[in-house]
Amino acid sequence: MVVSNDSPLLARVNAQRFGILLLWAFLLSPLALNPLLNPNQRVVDGLFLFNVATSVLWVVLLHALVRRPLFLHLALAPLYLTTAIDLFLLWTFKARLSSGYVTIALTDYADAGELLASYASSVSLAAAVLAGAYLPGLFLIRRVHRARKLGLAALALVLLTALYGVAIGRGLRSGVLPTRVLMDVVGKEMGAPFGAVAQTGLALQLHAASRDLRRLRDGFSFAATKPASERGEVYVWVIGESARPQNWSMFGYRRQTNPLLGSMAGITALPDMLTTAPHTSVAVPSMLSLAPITDWPAITASKSVVGAFNEVGFKTYWLSAQEADSWGGLIPQIAAEAKRRRYFDRAQDGAMLGEFHAILQSAAPGDKLFIVLHTKGSHFEYSRRYPPAFARFGSPDPSRRERLIDEYDNSILYTDWFLSEVINGLAARKGNSALIYASDHGENLLDDKQQLFGHALGNDYDLPAAAFIWLSDGLRRSQPEQMQALQRNSGAHLSLSNLPHSLLDLAGIQARGFDAQASLFNSRFEAKPRWYMVRGDLRREQHPAPLAP
Repeated sequence: MVVSNDSPLLARVNAQRFGILLLWAFLLSPLALNPLLNPNQRVVDGLFLFNVATSVLWVVLLHALVRRPLFLHLALAPLYLTTAIDLFLLWTFKARLSSGYVTIALTDYADAGELLASYASSVSLAAAVLAGAYLPGLFLIRRVHRARKLGLAALALVLLTALYGVAIGRGLRSGVLPTRVLMDVVGKEMGAPFGAVAQTGLALQLHAASRDLRRLRDGFSFAATKPASERGEVYVWVIGESARPQNWSMFGYRRQTNPLLGSMAGITALPDMLTTAPHTSVAVPSMLSLAPITDWPAITASKSVVGAFNEVGFKTYWLSAQEADSWGGLIPQIAAEAKRRRYFDRAQDGAMLGEFHAILQSAAPGDKLFIVLHTKGSHFEYSRRYPPAFARFGSPDPSRRERLIDEYDNSILYTDWFLSEVINGLAARKGNSALIYASDHGENLLDDKQQLFGHALGNDYDLPAAAFIWLSDGLRRSQPEQMQALQRNSGAHLSLSNLPHSLLDLAGIQARGFDAQASLFNSRFEAKPRWYMVRGDLRREQHPAPLAP
């Protein structure tokens, strides 16, 4: 039988095909739109291609298994909702739906509600797009009956198994425990639409695992006090990642990796800063705690300095380019202390600047703000940490180490730009403001005959951490004695443990656990033995770490 092009049967078949295409296109849209909405970010990489492959294979598998697509897409209704949320986050914050945002919803319903209310127009747009794709799509496929394609389904299943198997196998070969490997693969699953299932599962697992710890920390109080003042104050803590001072021109490196920071007034370098642990999950909680690294139970049981700022009436914020996952340990609990949180998972650090400047611009003249920016910094792979415009360092026909150094130095150059943008935003604001930058630890870059790479080793390359303090003109003028103390103490053998005491001292906050002898801004400062933890093993520094550019 010949069917003409204007046949009603052909028109119905085309409409049904369009309906199926419309529904799957909507579900896949966050993954497809992410590179387009983030033109200055390197989002098309191996991880992105992995998520594209798994997403397409899941679609093929399900589509090949069902006779009635209508019933399949009705069953997928929850994923249509998560896709709409994904789109809302993507065009509002340039961030995908991740475990971080699910964690916010689990731990702070009010914050999630206020977020939606604050962006009512974007929420309405996402709802309209959802309705415009889902309802017409269901209508168009309501009568579709298809034959199952079991061979195609089997092929898709085999390929999916192979992809996940390769990802798990790579983790197992690195010596990581199987449960951690599995959690890591789940954390990297950002496909569409099933990545929402993985991210939600990860958030629920982390939430359940930390229930007792949250209860313990929630009952803690600093009994913090601060003299009343109508003057606006802004304190920013930037947590760096894997930034060692040996590759900062600020600390004598041969390459000009800090051209912007090097020309800024108000910066005091801290050239001899030792981490409290050469791995993030320990270093970050420790650097934000008044308890010493020698008392890890106290660090886990007490709140961070974010809690102290909360107690004296500051508006507190946590912006993060790092994902909330099983590798973070206490970090999600510390982030939850902030009144407002935003995650820019797997984005480059510059993605946080828009939200940071919006916070500053929306603040009233007398507002008091404490903002934490948790950066991705120089986390491996280094080439993923900066846009192409910052790929300025390169070696002709580079060796493996030369290529690593070039990419690492480019990441430091990007950090220089990012920090200068934050400081410029603070400098343009009236009132007192200060910024503390400290990397969580350093990094090994095949530096010697041992050819060690990465961190968590506890040697002369991953123990030193890049760190400095910037203070506004007004703050320097109003507190001259503290400025003199800072200049005297900045060159001492320091630990990340000195920084939370220094910040509270600078801000005039008295809190339980505060130690004036640990503060760089205090005339009573006293350099103390430096302790650090490597894989649970507590060690005391035997000699000051060298700084060899």
